[in-house]
Amino acid sequence: MHTDGSIDEKSGAKKKAEIVTYYNQHKIGVDMVDKMCLAYNVQRGTRRWPMVIFSTILNVAGINSQVICLANGKNMPRRRVFLRQLGNELIRDQLIRRSQLTNMPRIITSRLRELLPHDQTPQASSTSADTHAGKRKRCQLCWDNENKTTRLTKYKCYECGQYLCLQHCDYFCVGGCKVNRDRNENDSE
Repeated sequence: MHTDGSIDEKSGAKKKAEIVTYYNQHKIGVDMVDKMCLAYNVQRGTRRWPMVIFSTILNVAGINSQVICLANGKNMPRRRVFLRQLGNELIRDQLIRRSQLTNMPRIITSRLRELLPHDQTPQASSTSADTHAGKRKRCQLCWDNENKTTRLTKYKCYECGQYLCLQHCDYFCVGGCKVNRDRNENDSE
């Protein structure tokens, strides 16, 4: 397109080449991408050049995905919100896969339950150790006893969710759930 060394007449006394003035007129896209990348940058300080390239690719991919969504006529949230939604969508399949592992630490499993939608949360197993809750609460069966002693516990019944101390744990609470389970087992025999 610019094979000759012609001078742009509009540059006046500076006598710039036509290719330079053409570039300056059309470089707004590059400047805008740089500005958007700096506003919400995923790059961290590193000396490893592959990480610099990867983070640059992520920055440009975030901008490109927003441009594509705008071109498709979708109602766009603010850029910060859009990038958060994009990141959550990108990691959702990995979170679901990790949530189905059985040997995950409890703290990671509880964090996965917070991040995933309720229909995709990991299924709890039937042991009392796996129905571990974060905070300790009163055993609901001890509180109902005549002596009104209370024990703090972190375990819950698998079926009804009542907090139970280890005296009342038998994979199911000694109250209603175990009686119903035993009754259902006897009926099926």
